[in-house]
Amino acid sequence: MRYEVLDSLVHPATGLSLKVGKVDVEADGEIKEGTLVESSTNAVIPIRNFIPRFVESDSYNACFGMEWNLFRRTQFDRFNGTTISAKRFYAVTGWSPDELRGQRILEVGCGAGRFTQVMLDAGAEVWSFDYSSAVDACRANNGPHPKLNIFQADIYSLPFKADYFDKILCFGVLQYVPDPKPAFMGLMKFLRPEGKFAMDTYRIDKWPSRWASRQLWRPITKRIPQAVLFHMVKWYVPRWLPVDNGLDEARFFWRFAKYIRGIVPCFNYKGIHPLTEDQLREWAILDTFNVLAPQYEHTHSLDEVRSWFEEARLSEIQVEWGGNGIKGCGRKSASSNTPRSKRPGLHSAA
Repeated sequence: MRYEVLDSLVHPATGLSLKVGKVDVEADGEIKEGTLVESSTNAVIPIRNFIPRFVESDSYNACFGMEWNLFRRTQFDRFNGTTISAKRFYAVTGWSPDELRGQRILEVGCGAGRFTQVMLDAGAEVWSFDYSSAVDACRANNGPHPKLNIFQADIYSLPFKADYFDKILCFGVLQYVPDPKPAFMGLMKFLRPEGKFAMDTYRIDKWPSRWASRQLWRPITKRIPQAVLFHMVKWYVPRWLPVDNGLDEARFFWRFAKYIRGIVPCFNYKGIHPLTEDQLREWAILDTFNVLAPQYEHTHSLDEVRSWFEEARLSEIQVEWGGNGIKGCGRKSASSNTPRSKRPGLHSAA
């Protein structure tokens, strides 16, 4: 953690400033191992592997820590030789690279940092957090970087100053939290007046379809130990991919392809993304595990998501279908009197 990042932080429970408690290991001018302290309560926040840890464990999101540390380079443009992440970022947000330069951006749910890279490349100053140990993958992929600050934190109890960020990005997160609407509304506190917000989330998929197949199995798979489930997915997905690819070509089966795909979960991106066969296999394993493992998953309608933006009193609202389901953008009003939703209290910060 860089010392200057303290200017952006408060203790999530008290709202009071933090200071450095002790420094056990320092490297390249950053705190690698140490603590932060909130003086009035003597609350201690550990810093491990350069990252302040505002949660004790990744709890319901442990599967994301597991998958992003195993597949930390899979969806990363710099490593896979594509521009898939950059194209998705700019298509959903509507922001331009020139617009990002010098902006303070809060990245909600960084995962392995595929979008972190896009923002850093454009010259933004990025505060990235995740509830899971995926933050270590993000650090390994993107750090050290003079404009990157990484935290392990709870979306319902964030350690940042109010009205601090020029932009907030929330991709692929709200569908996996216990209660999406309060999480969405709570983020508005940290966006400065006239700042911009962009998100995406899952839409309600009607069966049968490839993307809705998970709905048949999640009541079972989310209860399977994650290591066991991962090995199951890793075993069957490579064996099923050739069958899935052949369904459209088999004269007898092509009429029934959508029903078969609606039964067997396999996120096959052939014909969607410009990936090699090896990359398609890796993405399929990653994303199939990604939808089967989480404890929570929510889907939404356009009207529901649009109502969140309207209740938060955002302007320039754009909510429409997107590649990940639903995408939405808006701008915070010049007045910062944004409704504050109560935290559901399903987990707590350290």
